[in-house]
Amino acid sequence: MVQRLQLLAWPDVSGEFREVDRHPDTEARQMAYGCFEDLASLDARELGAQWDEFDGPMATPYLRFADNAQEVFSDWRGKLERDKLRNDDLSPALVAHLSKYRGLIPRLALICHLANNDYGPVSMTALDQALGLAEYLESHARRAYASLSIDNAEAARTIMRKVRKGDLPNTFTARDIQRKGWSGLTDKTRVAGGLEALLDADWIGAAEVNTGGRPMTTYAPNPKAI
Repeated sequence: MVQRLQLLAWPDVSGEFREVDRHPDTEARQMAYGCFEDLASLDARELGAQWDEFDGPMATPYLRFADNAQEVFSDWRGKLERDKLRNDDLSPALVAHLSKYRGLIPRLALICHLANNDYGPVSMTALDQALGLAEYLESHARRAYASLSIDNAEAARTIMRKVRKGDLPNTFTARDIQRKGWSGLTDKTRVAGGLEALLDADWIGAAEVNTGGRPMTTYAPNPKAI
């Protein structure tokens, strides 16, 4: 479900606290409220919107990109597909997130177009604003998804330290790790992520044991890793 949080931002928390107590920017607030009211009451006909004649009287109105904006969007879409969505450099989760930019950018461009009090085809100016915001949002999405990988790597290192110290038997389960109550290894999801990272690095191996009911997965360290 995280992929649906397209306007995700990863804040930088300063180590220093500073209280901010000031009046809100009244002019900016009034401009924002005015924009919201205009959007809520807009008339699609005044915007030069089009309707699909085959959808009948309840058809949804729409605006197309201006010709120059369509050309730039098509070029951007091609680079998105080739460089990010159709290669193996990114994690599947991040690929799924960025794939939604296909629809996010036109939506943001339309919002910018209307907020700029423009009408007719969506302008190049609005598309530029949307692409600028997309670049910002992508940088934050990468940080958010990278945090999951970093967390898994740290869990993997902790598990491996316990293995090397002999705190785990030669063959162990994820539940064996959780039962120990070690710091950072009490959460089931985090333990699973750490074990998956170790499997990907070939530092441990896994085997399924038939218990007569639900199969149990056991893990054993790679002797070379020890």
